[in-house]
Amino acid sequence: MNNLLYEVKYAVETYFKFLQDNYNFTSFEQVPLAYEYHFKAKDKANNFINIHIELIASTPIWVNFNGAYIEDIISSDVVNAYNQELHSLYDKNFKKYLKTKDVAYISANIDNYNLYGKSINEKRLQYIAKVINKDFYTLVEASNKLKTT
Repeated sequence: MNNLLYEVKYAVETYFKFLQDNYNFTSFEQVPLAYEYHFKAKDKANNFINIHIELIASTPIWVNFNGAYIEDIISSDVVNAYNQELHSLYDKNFKKYLKTKDVAYISANIDNYNLYGKSINEKRLQYIAKVINKDFYTLVEASNKLKTT
């Protein structure tokens, strides 16, 4: 699943570059943690973003902005549809794998990632980057409100 890591890393560095250019964030630091990888950046005001993945094709990409998961501060059909798309793409094979322990179902999910998953992940990251760039200060305020409730 090295492709997943490098594809997400490239997408993060490409789609979220505006954070360095427009909001003086640090470059993304890649932080491995067991089988997870975190891509973290922050600014001098302690605003931060943490985009992280597990090295499993069927696992979602999580985006945490100032301690709030993006689904909690952005209400959007695109953001909400992402998890459903992943379930539709991967669950059937994974459930069969759990019943049979036949690795062919895991291979099928890797194939599904290569055929469809990469574009689903990129669509999510592009959309979230666009929204953060457009509504940065509103999202900072919304994430701070979540911290205090």
